[in-house]
Amino acid sequence: MNCAYCGTENQEGMKYCGNCGSQLTVPVAPFNPPFMPMYPSPRLQGVRIGHVIGGGLIAAIFFGLFFWATTYTWTERVWHEIYMEFGYYETVTHTIDPAIQALFLIVAIVGLIAMVFGIVSRK
Repeated sequence: MNCAYCGTENQEGMKYCGNCGSQLTVPVAPFNPPFMPMYPSPRLQGVRIGHVIGGGLIAAIFFGLFFWATTYTWTERVWHEIYMEFGYYETVTHTIDPAIQALFLIVAIVGLIAMVFGIVSRK
């Protein structure tokens, strides 16, 4: 075993150098940490999968309802009586209330926010 201070060759089992008297250290195997990749693995680590799936489903359903509500119309014939049995029919077109449309849109946006929060946040 060589002395780390003066480089003198010493016999095995000696605790101190025979030339300079410094303490001889036992060689230690180099530390090799376990392999850790630089980049995370492709699987979803730390993603809140419930937020992603739930938010995505809510967003998809309510965006669908929103677009349905903005395009859906129905018509009906309404009788307007002028006097006794005299009158006329009018065709009236109805749409979904804009407040309901706004509600569908807001819930869809909340679902998207929950989905993004699930992807971005970590446990």
